[in-house]
Amino acid sequence: SIDKDRDMPRDKWLNEQGYKVLRFWNNEVLQNIEMVLEVIRENCLSHPPLTPPIKGGVKGAIISINEGGKGSGEDKGHLPNLPT
Repeated sequence: SIDKDRDMPRDKWLNEQGYKVLRFWNNEVLQNIEMVLEVIRENCLSHPPLTPPIKGGVKGAIISINEGGKGSGEDKGHLPNLPT
């Protein structure tokens, strides 16, 4: 992306949480959505979940987003403030 200095800390944090960041140019999404969806699909299939799903779902796993669009990070189970 154009703003790598801003993206790199965010990507690093997401990777540390077990997420893989996929980036696409706007024109790729607008002009070739099939290719974008195929890349997303391939990545989902090639990266199985790190842990098995919890039987019966997850109780109390509430993600709170404050007005600024960032996680509050105050309580366990909430998103921390992401690097901007």
